Amino acid sequence: MSHKKSEIHPLLGFLGAFFFGSVLLIAGLGITYLGATLLYEARASLSWHTCEGIITHLEIKRSGGGRGGTRYAAHIRYDYTVEGEDYTGSRYTNRGNGINSNERDKFAATYPVGTLVTVYYSPNSRETSLLVHGTSYAHSLVSQR
Repeated sequence: MSHKKSEIHPLLGFLGAFFFGSVLLIAGLGITYLGATLLYEARASLSWHTCEGIITHLEIKRSGGGRGGTRYAAHIRYDYTVEGEDYTGSRYTNRGNGINSNERDKFAATYPVGTLVTVYYSPNSRETSLLVHGTSYAHSLVSQR
């Protein structure tokens, strides 16, 4: 009984590897671009203008869990005024609105509705704002209270 060994045509193997490699390269470039954009905004926010704002809404919802623990999404809104124009912001940091279970209670205690806060806003785009500027949310949360 003879067993016929199946062979993939060398061109098909090359094309498959090329396609797979191209997909990985494009994904890697996209992730790198996103990370660089977030880092650029984080660093730029260190020189943004500030004004006083007020927390108008805070809701913390469970968004998932896993090996890293339970994750939560903080839905926050704050109002602020710049040169007579009113704005509403919803970002507390440039890294997104996700927090972990260790940060949840501290976050809720730091930003209850009605709390006056410092708002950092872009001088080039006043509707772009953050409550925590720079790159490290965890550091700023610990240092606020």
